[in-house]
Amino acid sequence: MGDCDEAVAHWRDMLRLCPNDNLGLRHVLAPNLLHLNRFEAARELLDDYEDPHFAEWAYTDALLKYKQGGATSGAGKALTAAIKNNPHVPAYLLGEKHLPKQPPPHDALGSTDEAVLYVLSSLETWTSTKGALT
Repeated sequence: MGDCDEAVAHWRDMLRLCPNDNLGLRHVLAPNLLHLNRFEAARELLDDYEDPHFAEWAYTDALLKYKQGGATSGAGKALTAAIKNNPHVPAYLLGEKHLPKQPPPHDALGSTDEAVLYVLSSLETWTSTKGALT
């Protein structure tokens, strides 16, 4: 993830300057806040922008709930909702499907390409969270 702290600071500044988020920075910021274990900031961002139809949003919400409370019913419901939005993500997270060498140039909601882009940005966070992939 490189210098994630510095990148997060820049993304947050950019969102402050452009709260409508025309660039879609929130979709990059939320998983990175979670990666840095900044749970409160991640929850605030998820609540402020409520984009449950995007893989980044739904799966970040599910993993945040898991990281904060373990395998609760809330985490389970969030994961079920995430899988409903994009059922391709778990196969990539679990290694059942291999990630491509090059990321896809674009994505669409619920697509394999969206799943690949999400997993490329969040796999490290999932694999480093004990029990999240079991």
